Amino acid sequence: MIIEILFILVFILLSNINLSSFISLYYYKRNIYNIGYRNAGTSNIFNLYGFKPALIVGLFDFWVKGFIPFYFLNYLNVSNLIYSIFLISVVFFHMFSIYEKFRGGRGILISLGIICALGLWKEVIIVISFFKFFEYILWKNNALSTFLGIITFIFLTPFNLENVYVIISLELVFILLLFKRALTNNIDLKSLLNLNLLISRILYDRDLNDIPDLR
Repeated sequence: MIIEILFILVFILLSNINLSSFISLYYYKRNIYNIGYRNAGTSNIFNLYGFKPALIVGLFDFWVKGFIPFYFLNYLNVSNLIYSIFLISVVFFHMFSIYEKFRGGRGILISLGIICALGLWKEVIIVISFFKFFEYILWKNNALSTFLGIITFIFLTPFNLENVYVIISLELVFILLLFKRALTNNIDLKSLLNLNLLISRILYDRDLNDIPDLR
């Protein structure tokens, strides 16, 4: 059990590390929370610095923080409750990092990594391909595609997994993803009272009259 506890603690601490913030601050000498979309997401670092830094961040979030810990956790002796708490904690601390004054990324890639580790990689490919196709021909907005993907998985998950604890945990993660979009990194709960601003953030992941969405 000691190995399982150490494994969980290491990856919870690792989930607090936002590589995009580190790259932006120490390599480009810029605070990623003050530029672009003002978050530590892969799309922000892609628009700011290009493909290579975004690829590094994306692979780190998806594989190291999302897929790998849960793939191996399936082989460790942990209870359903601990598994569920770990699942929610990893995503939560990625979005609200204790190293970044409770700021962070949007949690999309790390969530996709977890979903794939749980065996739903086919569903991930289908959902992403479906909304990317309509994004290309219709709405031209990646943030809207992401929102629709989150909503889709809210309904798909209960039909594709059997473990009730995991299903509930994932549903809470999806709600957390939407909450993060609504709250952004401002931690200003009063902003949630502005309906137009709230809708713009949830659907398009940006404030009203904010910078053009190039994602």
